[in-house]
Parts: sequence; structure tokens; C-alpha cells
Amino acid sequence: MTRMSLEPAGMKLALNRKAELFSAFLSAPGRCAQNKRKKKHMENPITSKSIPELQSAAAAAKGGAEDATLGVPLVVNTAANIGTDADALTTTCNNHEQGKVVLATNRTTLLSLIMTVRVFIALGRDILKPLFGNLYSGAYDILGFNSIDGLTVPATAEELLPMLQRFKAFYVTNPSMESALHNLTAAHAQAFMTSSTRPKTR
Repeated sequence: MTRMSLEPAGMKLALNRKAELFSAFLSAPGRCAQNKRKKKHMENPITSKSIPELQSAAAAAKGGAEDATLGVPLVVNTAANIGTDADALTTTCNNHEQGKVVLATNRTTLLSLIMTVRVFIALGRDILKPLFGNLYSGAYDILGFNSIDGLTVPATAEELLPMLQRFKAFYVTNPSMESALHNLTAAHAQAFMTSSTRPKTR
């Protein structure tokens, strides 16, 4: 027995034709351009990149959020929330700039201290040369000098600090070797170490 189709003759062909036309309509150049324009309009990208631009954009957004004529009230990005975020950005920027000033001041102070400590160590070394010798020997090890660098005075804070500690320990153990006239004392060495480790604030 032959099964008869329940679809009227030509219906399937007509449905396929409509599907093809609808697909062609969606992929038409004009339709794609319209979709792209709508998507671009809805994204509303943020082009501000610098901090001043962001602060200006935040002020404009806050003003817009306060506009009572908008009709649709904002729930998340309210004027108050925008203002809070903008204020936080301004405070952070101010703190950053202040930090740069403090950093520059501390660097200047550190450079001055390094020069002072180098003079302290060089003078202490030279005064001990009649006892230890004009050239490096193992006797200088107690002051932090070594066979590789000889009697060269370090130039960095990281190298000067342990040597300064050695000089302090030497003067504590040998107070007769101190020279108050030249400020070569354990107390002066300690003062330099305290200055180098004390937090600097403005």
C-alpha cells in the first residue's frame, strides 16, 4: 500500500524557498551594515586613556547622571557612585605625586649619607695605616676589607652598611683607637647606621 504525503503539493518547495529568501535578507550588505552600526552605537567605547582625560570624562558622566531630564533613573552608575570613584582616583593620583616628592628627597638624603660614611671609613682606614700597614693585609679584615678589593672604600649603601658595622664593633672593642677629634667613634658609626635605617617621611 502506498503512503500518501500529508503535505499539499508544492508546500515543501515553497517553505524551502521562503527560508532561502529570509537567509538572503539577513545576509544582505545593507542589513549587515545596519547591524554593525547598531552594535557600534550600543558599545559606547571609552576612548580616554590618560588620567586627566578620565577625570574629565568622569565629571561629564556625573553631570549626565544628575540630569533629571534623562527619564530613566540609573541604578548602578549613579552620580554618587561616579563621584566616589572619581574622588578615589584623584586621591590616589595626589598620593602618587606626593610619593614621588618623598622618594626624591630620600634619594638626596641617602646620597649625602653615603658620601659622609665613605669619608668616615676612608679616614678611619688611613689613621690605622701606621698600625696595619699602607697596603692590604689580613689585619684589615676586622674592618670589613678583603683581599679582592684591597683597601678600596665601597660606593654603595648595601656594601657600606656592613663595613660601618665592622668599624663600630672595632671601636667598641678598642676604644683607645677612637678619635673624637675626627669623629671616628663607635657612637658616630651607630648614628650613621640609625640614619640609614630610619624611615624617611616628609
